[in-house]
Amino acid sequence: MILELENEGALIGSFVNSGDTDLDVTVQVITGDSRTNTYVEVPAGGKTDMGYNGFAPKRVDLPEDVIAGQLYPIYIQVENQTPRELFVPVMDGSLEEYQQMIDLLG
Repeated sequence: MILELENEGALIGSFVNSGDTDLDVTVQVITGDSRTNTYVEVPAGGKTDMGYNGFAPKRVDLPEDVIAGQLYPIYIQVENQTPRELFVPVMDGSLEEYQQMIDLLG
C-alpha cells in the first residue's frame, strides 16, 4: 500500500523470497513525467518489510490529485524480469491503525 501525506507517499508492505538466492527488486512509481525507483534486497528464504516491524517505509513522490481510498499503479520488477503493474491502495492517517507508520516517517 501507499501511505499518503501531502503529495508525498510511503510504500508499506513486505517482499517474500521463498527461493534459494537473494533477489533485487525495483519498485517504480510514475508521477507525470517523473519516475521514482526504490530498490529492495530480499534475502534467500527471507522477507523484507517496509513501514512496520521497526523498518522505515520507502518514500516516494505522488501527484497532487492522489487521494486516500483510490488504487494507484506501481511497477514491480524482480531481477531482470519484465516489470509488472500492480494497483495498490492509497491510505492516509485518518485511521488510528496507520498512525504508527506515519510516526516512522518523522
